Amino acid sequence: MSRPKASLRAEQDDLRGRMRDRGMTHQEIAAEFARRYRLRPRAAHRHAFGWTLTQAADRINAYAAEHGLDPAGKAPMTGPRLCELENVRHEAPTTRVEVKDHHLCPVAAGR
Repeated sequence: MSRPKASLRAEQDDLRGRMRDRGMTHQEIAAEFARRYRLRPRAAHRHAFGWTLTQAADRINAYAAEHGLDPAGKAPMTGPRLCELENVRHEAPTTRVEVKDHHLCPVAAGR
């Protein structure tokens, strides 16, 4: 009898752990996740860190507040908004909020 396949998240957690144990960087892990799971770059980096959409949005909001980019919290990042940014190809940001979102996603991940 064959063993049931692990969930995708469990598979990614295992792969990420093995890659980190081998000394691979988050950039290298993101590149492999993008290739193996056909993820777009921002989603691949989020998965390389092992963050959920909500966890990544919280980190982006904390970074924006710490660096004075959104001190009043008037344009917070949310999980659904981050999902949209990860999956929709943007030619160029057109509003102030889009410019902030466009630049904070990679910055909050330490890139």
